[in-house]
Amino acid sequence: MATINLNEKFYDLETGEIIKDQIFDKDEKGIVKTDRFNNPVFKDGNKMTLKIYIIRALLATHINPANRQTELVDGEEKDKRGELAERIKAEKELITLAAEEITLIKRLIGWMYSPMIVRQAYQMLELTDKEKEKDKKKDIPGSKK
Repeated sequence: MATINLNEKFYDLETGEIIKDQIFDKDEKGIVKTDRFNNPVFKDGNKMTLKIYIIRALLATHINPANRQTELVDGEEKDKRGELAERIKAEKELITLAAEEITLIKRLIGWMYSPMIVRQAYQMLELTDKEKEKDKKKDIPGSKK
């Protein structure tokens, strides 16, 4: 088990600025604005946090990078991911996650995002040596917890 700060911010490695969500800029009628080449115009949204990246990764359909195929996930696994996303959404700042939950999150973030995001997310999700040792002892019958 590890306690994770969901409000950790992500930084652009070139500029050092906090990364913000890119959202469509819409007019008063709700129509997406476009530039002179008919490309959608974006505006900066909220600061991107670990919480946002985790929820998006858990709820997305993933392409397995090994074979470029859509990951086949049964309903039970989708439900498990949805429940974890709901748990994370409900927390304001800190959440305690099991090692297998962190492993799942790291795998999905690794598949979905660029190296800049993956590197920072992995560092934020890394179990400390103490937490790793505690998890190992938990799995050994007769060991002290």
